Amino acid sequence: MVNQLETALLAAIIQRGGDDTLAKLNEDDFANINNKKVFETVKHLWLKGETISLVSVHAANTKIMIDDILAADRLVLGMKDEVDKMAARVKNISAIRKISKLTADIKKDIKANIDAKEIKTKIFEALDNIDADIQNTKIKSLKTVLFETTAWIESQFIKAEKDDLMLTGIPDLDYYTGGLFDGEMTVIAARPSVGKTALGLYIAVKLAKEGRKVHFVSREMSGNAIGMRILSMASGVNTGQIKAGKINDAQWTRLGHAMGEYSTSDLIVDTESKTPSDIKAVTKELQAKDGLDLIVIDYLQILTPDGKNNTREQEVASISRSLKSLSLDINKPVIVLAQLNRNAENKRPVLSDLRESGAIEADADNIWFLHYPTENQLSNSQKDKFITCKRNNARYMEIHIGKHRNGPVGMIDVLFDPGKMKFVGFVKGERTA
Repeated sequence: MVNQLETALLAAIIQRGGDDTLAKLNEDDFANINNKKVFETVKHLWLKGETISLVSVHAANTKIMIDDILAADRLVLGMKDEVDKMAARVKNISAIRKISKLTADIKKDIKANIDAKEIKTKIFEALDNIDADIQNTKIKSLKTVLFETTAWIESQFIKAEKDDLMLTGIPDLDYYTGGLFDGEMTVIAARPSVGKTALGLYIAVKLAKEGRKVHFVSREMSGNAIGMRILSMASGVNTGQIKAGKINDAQWTRLGHAMGEYSTSDLIVDTESKTPSDIKAVTKELQAKDGLDLIVIDYLQILTPDGKNNTREQEVASISRSLKSLSLDINKPVIVLAQLNRNAENKRPVLSDLRESGAIEADADNIWFLHYPTENQLSNSQKDKFITCKRNNARYMEIHIGKHRNGPVGMIDVLFDPGKMKFVGFVKGERTA
């Protein structure tokens, strides 16, 4: 029965000389091996813009059998509505077949005493690749794209009117970038101990306090270390004092207020996820349960790749691609922290300084470099800001927008207080909170 349905669908598509349904199906949607080969051949001809007929399909691949297709061709009419209905049924049967296989695989894993977390990750990964909807396609007419774009612009206008854009809290950075956008991967890159974790956490906490749901992933810090940074940021009590336990009564009071103010925010701290698949599984679960607005990952090169790779560059490339795919799959902004090469020491970073892989540069929608300039690197207009930072026991930091897929690149400067984990933007040479 399934074979007859698949054959009838292929016959109808060939009758039509090709159809956009070919873009909505995959070869693994066909159970019959010969039907898989026919589909691959027809799609190949269609993508090349060549004539599609029973003769041309068989000529393109003489190994396929067309007897069943010929028989079906006499019984079906290649009307668009019928093609869509048959394709939807084939897609649905394919999804059920994949779910059935997944169920059997999970039963085997349970019998083999595989770790529950590993099984859970496997389920999320597999379900994510099972598409049961024939309408779920990225191929759209220009008219559809323009309507969707206009609707998006309108939604951004409404958000701006309501002061509801996802902004970093650093005025000049938000001016250049417009904030954070769904489906985009932003990389914050720097040498160790420059402040990339601080900036990622600063943005995460700021948005969580505004009511956004944020998933903060760290393979570098413990939950206590993250909590200490957040309390320091919120209370203004130096992290060094908190670590040493040298806190006076007034500071205890400030910490208590900070605890009460931030404990109700929707910031999920995840120190367990090791691979992109782990992160994706947790993220999908959070999104399904309560919704999700932002993912921050600290940091890319410390994650473990899902598959085996021959070189370190391939590993990093695999992780980078997976995280970019995550931002598109869940259609939310993803901030990824990344290390720079040693070549970036004592100079303003450039894209080639991204550590271990050029894939990061290709995958990212936005790349922000953090840099502490030396006095001899400063322009005259920067020196006053540098002095202001020194007076406030803070550091003068440059944030270089090295890549901006949908806007300008450039440099902004901020005051960074490492002790309190706080960033303050400069506007017209003055400090603004």
